Formats: sequence, C-alpha cells, structure tokens
Amino acid sequence: MFNFVLPLMWKKWLKIGTAAVVVAGLVYAGIYVRGMYKDALANAEEKGRQEVIIEQTFLRDRMLAEQNYLDKEAKEELQKIIIQKNREVRDLQRKLQIEHDLDRLLQAKPEWILKLVQKGTNEKLTELEEITQWED
Repeated sequence: MFNFVLPLMWKKWLKIGTAAVVVAGLVYAGIYVRGMYKDALANAEEKGRQEVIIEQTFLRDRMLAEQNYLDKEAKEELQKIIIQKNREVRDLQRKLQIEHDLDRLLQAKPEWILKLVQKGTNEKLTELEEITQWED
C-alpha cells in the first residue's frame, strides 16, 4: 500500500511544490517589477526636476542678459542726455557772460551805458524828490 500511496503523494507534493515555486517566482517578479517601476518613476521625477531647474536657469540667465542690455542702453541714453544738458548749460553761461559783461559793453557802446545810467539816476532822483516834498 505504501508503494501505491507514496507515488501519489509524491506527485501531489511535487505539484504543490511546483505551484509554490511558481507563485513565489511570480510574487518575487511582482515585487521586482514594482521596485523597477518605483525606480523608473523616481528617475522620471528627478529628470523632470532637473529639466525644470535647467529651464529656470536658462530663463534666469536670459532675463539677466536682457536686463544688462537694457541697463547698458539706459546708461548710454543717460550719458547722452547729460552731455546735451552740459552743452546747454555752457551755452547759457556763455550767453549770460556775453549779455552781462559790462566792461565789454562799455567799450563797445559807451553812449548806451551812459544813457542807461542817466535814465536810472533820473528815475531815482524823481523818486527821491517825490518822497521828500513838503505838502502844504
């Protein structure tokens, strides 16, 4: 009887063992695949972060370059304005010196200066006379 039962039990245990090995292999394969999926997902997320960092760095560098260009243009424009205003100031100073250079004017037109001085003196004399008159 053992001769008959032993091979049946052996076949049964062999099938159970084979099934257990297959199930264990499938479980291991599932765990392995799940780990690979998580690694791939983590790598993809890291790659995505790196791409975002690279893109942000590129955009920042481009913005800085544009800002530097605009700053340079603004400085050049400001320097042009300063040069123009300095020229205007020099021209106005020259004009003021020319208009108010009494020595030169006295040498060029002495009769005109004499006329102006006499006119001012006469105005002040009449003003003084008006102030000092007695009213009866």
